[in-house]
Amino acid sequence: MTSRLARRPPAGGAPRRHIRPDPRAAPSRDRRHRGRGGGLGPLCGPHLLRRRPAHRARRAGPGSSGALLPNLVGMGLQSAQEAARGAGFTDLTSHHALGRGRRQILGRSWRVCTQSPARGRWAKNSPIDLGAVRLEEHCPADDQGRRPMRVSTTMADFRGRSLAVARAALPEDTSIEEVDGTGGGRAALLESNWRICTQSPAPGTRLHGQPVSFTVVKFTEGCR
Repeated sequence: MTSRLARRPPAGGAPRRHIRPDPRAAPSRDRRHRGRGGGLGPLCGPHLLRRRPAHRARRAGPGSSGALLPNLVGMGLQSAQEAARGAGFTDLTSHHALGRGRRQILGRSWRVCTQSPARGRWAKNSPIDLGAVRLEEHCPADDQGRRPMRVSTTMADFRGRSLAVARAALPEDTSIEEVDGTGGGRAALLESNWRICTQSPAPGTRLHGQPVSFTVVKFTEGCR
């Protein structure tokens, strides 16, 4: 991954600050990959946080071209996608059920925690969204990633959230500054692995194009 870092000589031990361009501004390789039958390819899911189904699932009526969607919870993500495609559904998306915005690059490394809609007979053009976690993670009691955050004019409280979630929620033209909360001057290259400790402006502040700053640490580290 390439990034532009705005470096300043540290003064008095002050942490280095990193300002990186919004990755959404350039064409992304993480767009939907269409596989056989128009579904998602085995190695890719709907990785962008802003990607949501454009319409709701519809129950299949009598005589309509519906299909039985099986129960996919507990299956590996790739196996679940193949099962859904095999049942006749092609509009498949997935998201990180822990709400960190991690991308489902390799479906075999993920397990399905939730599905929407549930098992039943649905119109074949219904969108199927799967909430998943990595195999080493545990499914949450509630799906934290089903409804991504959105910010328009008022600053949200992002403390405890991943940097990836915050970037996706803020307006696309927002300038975002990252500060390593350990003072080590590290850059948050994989933003879903970094948790926000402090933020400026504060929650509830009206946004009018001002830059946003986050102090972040890795999820395995504690805020100071």
